[in-house]
Amino acid sequence: MILLAILILFASAFGGEIFVDVEYNRSDFSIISDGNYYHIVSQNCAVFGDAGCPEYLAEPVHILLPPHTKAKSMRIVSAEYDFFAEDIFIAPFQPPTIRPMPELDMSPGFLPHNPQKYSQDSFTPSQPAKFTGGGNLSGYSMADIIVFPLRYNPFRRKVEYLKSLKICVEYENGISTSAPAVRSPKSEQIFSRIVRKIVKNPDAISLYSALWAIDVGTKDYAVVCAESYSSTDAMEKFRLALRRQGWNDTLITVESTSSFPGSDEGEKLRNALKNLYESSGIAAVVLVGDISAVPFRYGYAMDCGAGIMPDENYIPCDLYFADYDGDWNANDIFPYGEVSDSVDLYPDVIIGRISADSPTEFSNWVDKYTTYVEDTPADFGAEALFLAEILWDDPFTDSGVSKDMVRDDALPSWFELTRLYETLGNETMLSVTSAFNDGYGITNHDGHAFYSVIGVGDDYFGLSDADALHNYPRCGVMYSIGCWPAAFDYDCIAEHFITNPDGGFVAFVGNSRYGWGSPGNPGYGYSDYFDHDFWKNIFGGSPAIGEALAVIKSFYTPFARWENVWRWKIYEINVLGEPGMVVWQDEPVAREYELPSLIESGGAPLSITSETQISMTAIQDGEIIDRNEGAGSVELWVEPITSSPIEISAFSPDGFLKIFTDSIYIDAGVPYIALDYLSQNTISPAETASVIFYMRNYTSTGGAFSWNPELVGGGEILSYEAGPSAISGEDTFSLSAVIVADEELANGEQVLLQLNCVCDDDTFPVPVAIEGIAPVLSVCSVKLFGSHFGEAALPGEDYSLFAEIVNSGSDSYIGDVSASSPSSYLTISGTSPVEAHSGTTLTTSPVALSVSPVCPSPSVQPIIFSFDDGEADTFYLSVGEGKFLDDAEGTPHFSM
Repeated sequence: MILLAILILFASAFGGEIFVDVEYNRSDFSIISDGNYYHIVSQNCAVFGDAGCPEYLAEPVHILLPPHTKAKSMRIVSAEYDFFAEDIFIAPFQPPTIRPMPELDMSPGFLPHNPQKYSQDSFTPSQPAKFTGGGNLSGYSMADIIVFPLRYNPFRRKVEYLKSLKICVEYENGISTSAPAVRSPKSEQIFSRIVRKIVKNPDAISLYSALWAIDVGTKDYAVVCAESYSSTDAMEKFRLALRRQGWNDTLITVESTSSFPGSDEGEKLRNALKNLYESSGIAAVVLVGDISAVPFRYGYAMDCGAGIMPDENYIPCDLYFADYDGDWNANDIFPYGEVSDSVDLYPDVIIGRISADSPTEFSNWVDKYTTYVEDTPADFGAEALFLAEILWDDPFTDSGVSKDMVRDDALPSWFELTRLYETLGNETMLSVTSAFNDGYGITNHDGHAFYSVIGVGDDYFGLSDADALHNYPRCGVMYSIGCWPAAFDYDCIAEHFITNPDGGFVAFVGNSRYGWGSPGNPGYGYSDYFDHDFWKNIFGGSPAIGEALAVIKSFYTPFARWENVWRWKIYEINVLGEPGMVVWQDEPVAREYELPSLIESGGAPLSITSETQISMTAIQDGEIIDRNEGAGSVELWVEPITSSPIEISAFSPDGFLKIFTDSIYIDAGVPYIALDYLSQNTISPAETASVIFYMRNYTSTGGAFSWNPELVGGGEILSYEAGPSAISGEDTFSLSAVIVADEELANGEQVLLQLNCVCDDDTFPVPVAIEGIAPVLSVCSVKLFGSHFGEAALPGEDYSLFAEIVNSGSDSYIGDVSASSPSSYLTISGTSPVEAHSGTTLTTSPVALSVSPVCPSPSVQPIIFSFDDGEADTFYLSVGEGKFLDDAEGTPHFSM
């Protein structure tokens, strides 16, 4: 364990010095053997070295400097080593290796030790520490150091550990850095928490107490989108969900940034965000839309040397829009982000991207997001799915070892873990698809990948497979360390996961270019370090996905000051999702708070008591009128700006409590009529229903009453009863009407009414929505049984065909399904009775299928499955090779 004593020894108008004492104990290190060599490991340390030379440990060390300073240099004052081990043959360092991809194995094989290097009678590394520079982490000045806690003499096979080290960090004053003038309490808490996690002198944060003002009214979240997204219902719903979590958001359209300086849209957007950060102290940014709608930037870290893809060295990098210090193109030469540019690397905000191709896809994602944060399903949140492949056969590298390290070091003991590992023999296309459709709170994938697939055992899960998932509302968070799955400059599988309206995931964290591993050393590749530390932070005090990623990128910044894989990793890992979204730490529980039903029109204080940290927000007509953060007694001043009800929300950022929302009403000397609840909330197509509307007058004033309901859409009002002629203050009463739903009412569509209540000359529209429910049937897979069985048919063969039917709708289907084909090459007949309840999957009884001997091979042939309600689903069958294609739309194609 590293211990530091920090002392500012000298300071002047020009600069100063900080002396740092570092200590390690022998117990901080562990020795493990792979049967041929020894490895030494330690918490917070990574394996470094030159290819074929003895590997050694390095730890990134961050020192927090005073405000407006810049780290200039470091000198070693003293270093003391002590004996750790002898007669130990340290393993040779294996060069960085791109993780396997479909049909490509980038493993160079195991690189043996270099005899010349292992015969040297001297210790390596020769110095105990190295200064790599510094930067600005959201207004906090940092010094970057790499400490080498062990040294090794390969000739004598002797290891010593660094018992104590004293270093002096020199800094200069008067540095102009990007820093906010004001911050919200939420913004200040997020970045002080990040800084405390990575620096070795967290007490120095007190030096920043007066650097920026704290204002609950300032904006702390920026939503960026194209104009076409800005006024949609989905955007309104999304922004309201953010406000309920205590964010005070502002919306920036790409078009509105055209007046900012910059050579292209990307630079103009970055400068607009930088201006908002410095003036308002935003802490989070979400980019809504794919690259055709919102700019993106390629970053260059190094030449990876793979030679597989022409653009492989150009990394889609949203850090560009989050790091506002320095110049990403200081040399005015493409590409951006080179070492010769002046990239700071430290994030100033947390960032994510909702990579949706259209407002419709964004709406699909918003529905999943609001379900996750506001309406979490039962028995969801405390379950994890780990997927692990064999990465290389020579040297044998089982990624299941790495996943088990995540389990042991990060996953809470109360989580229910499902392990689908290739070495366990249970990672197959079928088992993974089934697990995805079950829906897990978190999913961690360690295996092969490319932009259109992720590896699952000896098969690949592709775009059409992601589109066919139906696990909604159980949509969680996925992290993959494979190659390219989050390459959002392509039509990548991560985008299909998050925009599938029926399932998939609500957030995806992954690589936009190659992942990197260490052949023969599962768990100790570059991608492994980021993966492990992400989950350690998620379950270790930083449960928001963007915050957890900002912590680890900041932590590894001292390693990334030159062209290397560490810089590559910092550039390529992106959040496809909302960066402030908190990962559930357990199945969330509901917490109720007592609120008054009425509040005076002139305003009044409102407080609730919470044992844990909460964000409390008062929202009226969609706008925040007050908010506060804290634990214990949290108080708001609630002063109405209109006569509309005020919504009070309480959000717990620790990931254990469901969000709480309730409404209070304005007592302004006039009635306020609203709906309390309905006798029924759903209706089927063509159903006639007698609906009772249970109403409430929320103020102390009553009067004469009447109503004149009208149906806005989705059906017809057949009749309604008159209701009471008068109501009293704080009265409850009921109204009733007979309505009939449209025959064509689709699942999820609504029958919309407006009750038009009148009390004491005041009119209350009272909108009401009754959700339409209907079965939504689709065929997600088929199986053939004949002379052979599997997922592809052969010309001239006869089969029994079984279809797997999923009902993703909200109502049951009891009826028949019949199969036919317009293809002259297929003969298929038969009807199967099914009883498919909402949210279930079943297998039909078999129907006969014959494939013509002259059927082209390979080819895909259509099968139409028809249902009694007039709906049908077309499924494409692979003939000759490949596998079935789910719900193919447009031109059919083979999946990988």
